[in-house]
Amino acid sequence: SITSTHVLRSERPRPGIEGTAYDTAWLAGVARSRDRRRSHFPTALQWLIDHQHPDGSWGGQVRYEHDRILSTLAALASLATFGRRVEDRVGVEAGTRYLWQHGHRLAHEPAELVGFELLLPALVQRAQFMELAAIIAPLSAVEVRALWRRRVTGRGSGVRRTIVWGGWPTSPLFDL
Repeated sequence: SITSTHVLRSERPRPGIEGTAYDTAWLAGVARSRDRRRSHFPTALQWLIDHQHPDGSWGGQVRYEHDRILSTLAALASLATFGRRVEDRVGVEAGTRYLWQHGHRLAHEPAELVGFELLLPALVQRAQFMELAAIIAPLSAVEVRALWRRRVTGRGSGVRRTIVWGGWPTSPLFDL
């Protein structure tokens, strides 16, 4: 019988299925049960390398910094943890450089993605846990944290409740 693991681990092309960097990065970050130092889905690591943008980021074809930052952080965490090849290291260096060069642009986007205020702190905490300080350093910068202080309050009803999660102000009920 064919299981989802067999399909996901297959190197054969799957017509009609487009990958997304964020989802593929999480898949690539699943460790093997018998060898926690290796990805259970090494083809996902290769997919990440094959789909890295020339500027070093990952994310959709339409450039939007919130998507690019989240996708790049997720990809970097998986590649830095499980990537053993030279091309993986080169990809990590290019992605880290992208964060340093573009992290400040979050403050200038007209709107953020749904769930961004939950996902960014979670990805930063994941990188901290994995001791990937160089990767998250640009996102710990004053400019990015200032994004949350400058955010426009109110949407819809004009009421926005804010809690602090992981040291970052967030509004988990924002889009409910």
